[in-house]
Amino acid sequence: MRQIGVSVEVFAKIWSLREAGEQSEDDILRRLLDCSAPSQLDIPIPEEREGFEDLRYGAAFSEGFEIFRSYKGRHYRAKVVQGRWYMEGRFYDQVNHLSRAVAKGTENAWLNWKYRDEEGTIHLINELRDPSLIARRTVGRTAEELGIRMDAPNLDV
Repeated sequence: MRQIGVSVEVFAKIWSLREAGEQSEDDILRRLLDCSAPSQLDIPIPEEREGFEDLRYGAAFSEGFEIFRSYKGRHYRAKVVQGRWYMEGRFYDQVNHLSRAVAKGTENAWLNWKYRDEEGTIHLINELRDPSLIARRTVGRTAEELGIRMDAPNLDV
């Protein structure tokens, strides 16, 4: 399996085109690009890995790292097992995939899953991301927050 880099906008668009039963970007793109189903020889054998690293956001989770959340009164727990997230008998490749399995919709998983540190304090997993890698949306932000000077000449408001 090869990895490709795409913008957050393209990634979101790919997932917006997802149909029932599609569990990965590869599944979605195979359908959209009219590719044949992968043969058993094309399916990679999982390598033995320890821990999980989200390269997009610079977050690393050690083997056995556990996260949790509640949704509609039900409690969920997921754990890193051999480089993937494991929850309720299934493996997931991304935190967002965990959230889709729980909430069945689009949400920012980084703001819903939590972890407990060594002292027992609860934190959002969002705190483990590299802030410089997080895309910021401009909707609803003030001109000052966006670094726009409102006293600039020729500014039609």
